[in-house]
Amino acid sequence: MLACRYFLVGFLIFAGAMHGSARAQDSQKKIVLSGIMDNVTHEIVGAVVAAAYERAGIPMEIRWVPAKRALNEANSGRSDGDVGRIEGTEKVWPNLVPVPTPVMVFKAHAYSTNVDAKINDWSDLKPYRIGIIRGIRYSDIATENMQRKEANSPQQLMHLLINNYVDVVVLTDNVAYLTITRDFPKAGIHPVGGLLANQPLYHFVNRRNRKLVARLDAALQEMTASGEIEKIKQRALNEIALSY
Repeated sequence: MLACRYFLVGFLIFAGAMHGSARAQDSQKKIVLSGIMDNVTHEIVGAVVAAAYERAGIPMEIRWVPAKRALNEANSGRSDGDVGRIEGTEKVWPNLVPVPTPVMVFKAHAYSTNVDAKINDWSDLKPYRIGIIRGIRYSDIATENMQRKEANSPQQLMHLLINNYVDVVVLTDNVAYLTITRDFPKAGIHPVGGLLANQPLYHFVNRRNRKLVARLDAALQEMTASGEIEKIKQRALNEIALSY
């Protein structure tokens, strides 16, 4: 069902982007972006980015793949860019060019079933076995050289937690809330401590598409000023919650 939902989202994004600004699109090739599959944050970001492309008159679609593969495809040129990543991604993936205006801000906590200590900073995680999602850069960078295991999806991550392979997991709040509500409502998984991350996400294009940056940035600036981004985010989150 989840795969069908992502196929439907990708189709609707493509159809919506093809709808407007027909004259500009006639001469513009379709842009294919990489997005993280089974990831609520990226699905919300994808809805915002799709609206920015539509506003800019650029046809696009999103191909949903695992997180690390998404970056590899965008950087290598197998796709035209990545839906959304943290600041500085271009320093590690040099073929990626950021669009300067943030797409959204995400928040993340540590979650556990049995840890009572308050985890208010990344350094507070050092005594614990930590679970993170493979290819998610903010948690990968912050937990480097700590005891950690990687999972391919939030569901796999939660299974590591409830089966005592890790003590805590790190997830963005939207992803954690929906994953716990749908798949683990009685597992006793809860946030421990304060915010570990409160960071903006930026849309990245492969450098061969750098000519699109100014158009996309203008679109995102307009959408930010008008409040459209916040409306899209809330609508997308509501639709995702209903589908769960």
